[in-house]
Amino acid sequence: MKKLLCLISLLIVSIASANELPTDGKFQINHPNGKLYLKGELKNDQKEGTWEFYYDNGQLQAVENYSGGRSVGVWKYYDQKGKLTKKIDQLMEGSDQCVFSSDGQSFC
Repeated sequence: MKKLLCLISLLIVSIASANELPTDGKFQINHPNGKLYLKGELKNDQKEGTWEFYYDNGQLQAVENYSGGRSVGVWKYYDQKGKLTKKIDQLMEGSDQCVFSSDGQSFC
């Protein structure tokens, strides 16, 4: 239930902040408590480079990579204590995605 409430609050922050995003350049958005929620970059109104998401306790939540608005590289997700819980390999468009669990198993 706590995770659901956290996700809902993050969604609300994201929607409220979406209108405040620049069309170009690096930016960051904070949680209501003032701690960093998201830092990323936009180029021509598209996601670019590394995007990092943080829990409201300051712990890294996810790292995602983009190129020209497209998902690239390996995305990593962490629990609130910093333990890596999931990796997703963003393969070329049209191919399947491979998911890597925290114990190193891959599911393609």
